[in-house]
Amino acid sequence: MNGRITVSGVVQTDPRSLTTVEGLAIATFAIRATADVSSRIRISASREFGPFVVTALDALADAVATGVRSGDHVVIAGSLHLAPTSESGFVVAELHADAVGLDVRRRRGDRRPVGCHDSRILPS
Repeated sequence: MNGRITVSGVVQTDPRSLTTVEGLAIATFAIRATADVSSRIRISASREFGPFVVTALDALADAVATGVRSGDHVVIAGSLHLAPTSESGFVVAELHADAVGLDVRRRRGDRRPVGCHDSRILPS
């Protein structure tokens, strides 16, 4: 199953990054999704969400590798891919990120820029 999705949650692992021999930067990390009380979709508060495996590519991967840390609250927009595992019957939720941002509603500590390389935007 593939679909567009926006997910907010807490980063569970520091990003792991690598560059392929072709020069493609890849960063991956896991997040635990949080329920959005403002959403029109209602999910029971007693349900615990499983982790999402997030993958970012190219410039976004570089920004994620330097700007995201375990414990950060993030918002991610991208493409959702669900893949069943053969041995356990569980489903792995992979999120191929188009955008990653720190959730300023739940920010802690210092601000760090993430995923923005537009020269028209000046740092504050």
